[in-house]
Amino acid sequence: MTPCPLLLDMDGVLVHSASVHARAWERLFSTCNVSFPMTRYWAEANGRSRADVIRAVLGDRPDHDALMKQKAALVMDVLDSEGCPQVPGAAQFLERARASGHPIAVATASRMPGPFLHASGLSHLVDVVCDRTMVERGKPAPDVYLLAAKRLDIDPNTAWAIEDSPPGIRAAQAAGCRVIGLTTNHPAPALVADAVVNRLVDAWEILRG
Repeated sequence: MTPCPLLLDMDGVLVHSASVHARAWERLFSTCNVSFPMTRYWAEANGRSRADVIRAVLGDRPDHDALMKQKAALVMDVLDSEGCPQVPGAAQFLERARASGHPIAVATASRMPGPFLHASGLSHLVDVVCDRTMVERGKPAPDVYLLAAKRLDIDPNTAWAIEDSPPGIRAAQAAGCRVIGLTTNHPAPALVADAVVNRLVDAWEILRG
């Protein structure tokens, strides 16, 4: 049987980018004499755009655009100096998938996945990377999944997607994929998918079935 294509979210499925963004925000706001520990990151920044976070924390400022660019530069600094942690088992999962002949694409809401995949040591293990900048609509719209399937030259109905968030699951389902939910950041009841697993390695039983 031909190995099924795999369309994978990045954040929470392959890498933990939250720690990188949290460090960058902490450094940025320290230059404005604002304390921004991890607890504030989860409450005020995770999943929000740079522009929204800066306005929420600092208000409207004349140097808003400069702060946006500084945040992006700080992300790169953190990636260069500290790397990006993998989700446990991510490298082993991708290595096994490649060895088994599964076509692999990343379909992410991130606008800059390349540096994160490189810093985590995973970039060489995927065939295609599609991100938010390449499509008109972000998740939960299916656009990035449809593009990933097109770039792999496969029918999305033949693919399994792996996602860790409700909007991502809805995006993959809208594209026609079967979906495995991974409980990295949300409890199992919140992940309405074809199957839900606690570890990437557990997905193999589903893929074989």
